[in-house]
Amino acid sequence: MAGMAATAPSTFADDAWAFLVATRAELALFCAAVAAYVLLFGNMAPKSKRSRPQKAKQLPAAADGDLGDLGDGSSQVDLKPAQREELERAFNEAFAAGDHRQALSCWSTLRRCEQVPAISLARAVESMQRFKKDPNFVLRELKAYFKRFPSQCDAAVVNDLVESLGKRLDSELLGKVIDMMLSMNLQPDHRTYEVLLAMQFSMRNFSQVRALLGEMGEKGIRMTTRARVVATKTMLKAGSFEEAAHHFRELSSLWECGADGTSAATTTPSAAPQHIVAQLVELACRDHSLSQLLPMLEGVPVSEEAVATMLSECVRRKDTALTAKVEQLVRARGHTLSDATYTLLVKSASGEPERVRRLFNEVKASGPAVSPDFALALLSFCGQTQSGALADELLEHMQPTQMPVLSAFIRFYTEQEEFDKACDVYERRVLPSR
Repeated sequence: MAGMAATAPSTFADDAWAFLVATRAELALFCAAVAAYVLLFGNMAPKSKRSRPQKAKQLPAAADGDLGDLGDGSSQVDLKPAQREELERAFNEAFAAGDHRQALSCWSTLRRCEQVPAISLARAVESMQRFKKDPNFVLRELKAYFKRFPSQCDAAVVNDLVESLGKRLDSELLGKVIDMMLSMNLQPDHRTYEVLLAMQFSMRNFSQVRALLGEMGEKGIRMTTRARVVATKTMLKAGSFEEAAHHFRELSSLWECGADGTSAATTTPSAAPQHIVAQLVELACRDHSLSQLLPMLEGVPVSEEAVATMLSECVRRKDTALTAKVEQLVRARGHTLSDATYTLLVKSASGEPERVRRLFNEVKASGPAVSPDFALALLSFCGQTQSGALADELLEHMQPTQMPVLSAFIRFYTEQEEFDKACDVYERRVLPSR
């Protein structure tokens, strides 16, 4: 029995050793993993957290949650003028830096002051929206603000806010602000409608633009230059020349008389957006109403593209009288006619040799350079009228080297049965260039 008891510990020790030997690789791997963890992450035991003293807030704000109720008189804050100015400066700096949390912190204090804060209400509303405040919350803030400061219940103040919302195309909140404006017995004026028209046009709600224009007409609200421009662009989009021309015609009176009814020194016909003029010209040509549009363009800068569109329409219609009116309009600007304009004028004056001669003389007087397009147009005219002398004069003046132009001269002389001249052009001008 004693021998058996003595051998038991020995057997256990042998088994333990055999286990360690068998699992030596796994144990070594585990120890290596523990060592790597200690080296990488430090002490395995987590450090006790020490309470850190929180920094005192500089501003008594509630930007994290509800901004409070402005209607509660007990929430009024008495600030010294220097403190209020410091908060106003901090608000503007925070807004400019995009720190809307800090801006709302300043707002939550300034709105409780006895004096009206000298900050932009539109900026405060934008900070609320950037801070994910819903429209109903913003509207409650606005109502409480105007209740606290009745002196701010002014159309100019509300219009500043309306303009800010209109630029951001926030139609939902803008509609609520308009309703609030009406509840304050403030009627939308020309500036309010100007913003609404621009916003609806930017959102391509042309039916709403028409509805607003009709509402302005019913209420007798005058239209500003900006509103007329929006109305003109809307009618251009709708393809209605008559309505677009009506609004464009009204713009002339607004250029002569400022939007406020006074003389406009800076608002002149030269300020007309040229893309509107170009679109109006294109619509008039498509509607065959160019003759109605020309009187409206007097004194208005017209781009070369618009001139080309008008003259191309004259060429298609073969209307020499209309061409003369367009030419008169272009020359009234006092600028030198472009080569493209001369080319189209020659094409439109196919039955007027004297006029074509005058145009050619003007081109010659401007210099020896003649474009291939003008030369081809003039040769086409010479072929229709059998004006060999004019073609000879063009050849002598131009001294062409372009192959399309030389080919046109050879074709012209061949059709006129002036073979000697055709051969001369080929031998003296075509062969040397090869």
